[in-house]
Amino acid sequence: MRLPVDFQNDKTLRDAFSYLTRIGVGVRFGGRPIGWYQAHQCAAIDALEEDSRPYGPGEIKTTGGEIFFIPDSGGCKFLGSVKRFFDIANNRARS
Repeated sequence: MRLPVDFQNDKTLRDAFSYLTRIGVGVRFGGRPIGWYQAHQCAAIDALEEDSRPYGPGEIKTTGGEIFFIPDSGGCKFLGSVKRFFDIANNRARS
């Protein structure tokens, strides 16, 4: 998933939601009321963008339940676990 996410582009946003659900950071569509689903997904994107912002634009990669950020400038930065970002999004969506 590419960061930052363009919230004005429906395809980009749909792809980001699908990716987050696939890796376990986001919830499945239909599993929750639509407003909570959208709030959770957007909160997850915000949390990932906040943690990766110091490194500039780049890609999110996930392996073994861990999330890494690959900046366009090179290198690899560990951001945290899938569970950590799920919990952050869950707390933000409920508050």
